[in-house]
Amino acid sequence: MNIWYVSEAKILWISAVIACALLMPLPQARALSAGQCRDTYKKPEIRLLLTNAKTALITNKSSSQIKRIANRTGAFKPTTAGQLRGLTYTNDGYEFSLKVQGRKLADGRYCVRLTQIDFKYGMREAQIFIDRKYKPGSCNFKVVLAHEQEHMKINMAVQQDFTKMIDDALQKIAEGLRPVLSSSVQRAADSMENALYHDLKPVIREFQKQKRKANLKIDTPKSYQQVQSRCAGW
Repeated sequence: MNIWYVSEAKILWISAVIACALLMPLPQARALSAGQCRDTYKKPEIRLLLTNAKTALITNKSSSQIKRIANRTGAFKPTTAGQLRGLTYTNDGYEFSLKVQGRKLADGRYCVRLTQIDFKYGMREAQIFIDRKYKPGSCNFKVVLAHEQEHMKINMAVQQDFTKMIDDALQKIAEGLRPVLSSSVQRAADSMENALYHDLKPVIREFQKQKRKANLKIDTPKSYQQVQSRCAGW
């Protein structure tokens, strides 16, 4: 009997929050051209906040129930046939907020610049499922748990790489979000938010691709056979 061990993840995007500050016009403020507004650029502060949920060990589900949970993620792709005895499930979340500052000009327009990006990310859920037929302390339980814990270690290692990846991406994106002239501070902020969201999507996709690729290295028929050979009574 082959046994499946899979690590799945889904992406949760949380709407961005925008804080806008308005500086009132200076007496007899002169109008700025678009180019002069862009020249007021100052590098925005970029803050990363990583928060991971504590891994929950769930041992009251049957193999068929675990399989239904895996299928419900929409990303379940077994590499071989067999019963699902263990599952590592993570739900990754991402949230960003922007702060912008706008100065009202004499002609009624605003020169708006980005001052801060906060990017919060991490595993909102982290769960390891083990078939309830295997009692804690048994050989079968121990080897299934060890395999799933290896998936969690892989996820954490890929996440460390992602931290560098997302920081580099935000630095580059922020460089491109130059101050703009706009009829309102909010309109300019919305435009910056949309640009940031658009440019971050490929980075998130690449992270998920790397995460799955790394996990598949231990989800092979050979790996399953090695795990199965360590215990009897599957």
